Amino acid sequence: MGIPQPKQTQSQLFEETLKQFDIIDKQSTYVLFQNNSTMQKLEYWTFKYHDEDSFKRAVKDLTPLRTCQTLLQIFKQNTLTHDEFCSTFYELQLLVEHPIQSFAEYLQNRGQHDYSSKELYHLIDCVVFAQLNLDKKQYIGFNNLWQGENDVWKLRSFDYSYRPIDFWGKQIPYLYPAPEDFKQDPSLKYSLEKSTVFTFGMLLLHVALGITSAQLSIAKSCDSLYQNNTIDHQRMTTRIAEFYKNYPTTLADIIANMLQFDPNQRCTYQDIQNILKEAQQCKITDSTNLLLKMHKQSNSQSKLQGNPYKSPVETSRLMNIPLYPEQTFLNSQSIPGNNSLPNHTNPLQSNNQQLISTISQQQQIDNKEPQTLLQNWSQSRSGKLQFGDGRYYEGEIMNEQMNGKGVLYNSDSTVGYDGEFLNGQFHGVGVQFNENPDIMDTFLNINEFPGILNYWVKYEGEFSQNKKHGIGSITFSNSDCYIGGFQKDQMNGRGTYTQKYGQTYIGFWECNKLKY
Repeated sequence: MGIPQPKQTQSQLFEETLKQFDIIDKQSTYVLFQNNSTMQKLEYWTFKYHDEDSFKRAVKDLTPLRTCQTLLQIFKQNTLTHDEFCSTFYELQLLVEHPIQSFAEYLQNRGQHDYSSKELYHLIDCVVFAQLNLDKKQYIGFNNLWQGENDVWKLRSFDYSYRPIDFWGKQIPYLYPAPEDFKQDPSLKYSLEKSTVFTFGMLLLHVALGITSAQLSIAKSCDSLYQNNTIDHQRMTTRIAEFYKNYPTTLADIIANMLQFDPNQRCTYQDIQNILKEAQQCKITDSTNLLLKMHKQSNSQSKLQGNPYKSPVETSRLMNIPLYPEQTFLNSQSIPGNNSLPNHTNPLQSNNQQLISTISQQQQIDNKEPQTLLQNWSQSRSGKLQFGDGRYYEGEIMNEQMNGKGVLYNSDSTVGYDGEFLNGQFHGVGVQFNENPDIMDTFLNINEFPGILNYWVKYEGEFSQNKKHGIGSITFSNSDCYIGGFQKDQMNGRGTYTQKYGQTYIGFWECNKLKY
């Protein structure tokens, strides 16, 4: 990221968003706001760049991370360009979710209690899922790991300021660099991911074996394993053996693999997640596009699939969403009425049959491509289109229009839409991002739901002629999420609305309102 600007005041671009918020604290790198009625807290960060390429890269990297549940949510972002004294610099401003507390604060408040294997599995699951969503991995320490709602552990997607080796020798405890960070042994090849895996493994070892002491002393921490810029192999082996005595073998194997001295022998985050899945301890998943992918599995090379870690499909929650088998929303012109009420047989079996039926019908529609389009498809090409408002498109082009698969970028190079196009319009399956959403009330009463309007952050699903139309999922700026049917940019049909704090509403929606 760029240079965090200290103690900035409220940006004019955020005035409308923050009009109900007051400044309650000023840290060295951000300003903390709080809504006095809902008690919601937001952090205001601003970063300064003198290099335009670095600025655009930072903005672009943030776009797909805004809704990952193990990264602190970015509610809103703005970009500015300043011309001063014959020079230009660029500014990125963020409104970010404020965590409950840091991991260090959590341990201090927790007191003298054993850390269970279930808690360790959960901590590993959260961090691994966050790291898999980050292109650049982060070192994990006690003060850059954060507790969010529902005890989910989170990282800041834009915070790469912590590197243990940078603070080495300054009498700061609990740093835990990897062996290769010291650059003492040229045979140890440095890898950022492998180095961060080791540091996280040391933190887990510290928590598991040091938390039971009256205080986190040097003797019980992992600091005693470091001697003269190296790690004592014998002490490390003894400490890992102690872990095996107190925790399940599978969990101990994960820690032992994370703490391999040779980076080539050390596991990756994907390796860890695979072990968690085998042990049925992989609980953190992003299920928002399961419905979309099930009927697109045959198109395994689709660009829309993107990073597979962003949307794992192993979940059962969506199988309980009842959908109308009588109607596929794609290309539909109406929503079924009350005569399509579900029966009251086995709900899971019924819903699964409805889901399979809906997907089957969608596959039939997907296979019916317009003949004229197929005949002319040989004339398509891959390229770039530039628009007068600064936006640009990269992807498949036919008749000098966006046709096929591609990405439409905003003028600041953030992704506006990634998916399928027809004659210059969003049409088919895609992901759309809202670069400037309004903030929705965190404690929203579902009966007072204002509608989609400009409160949404991300929509992933089916489109028809530029409109959200079909089956999809939408995430709102307060982290609420709706998965189900859409018609002409409105929530219509069967769907599930899940609020940030866990309340779920399953039923039939009409014009953005829950009917029954």
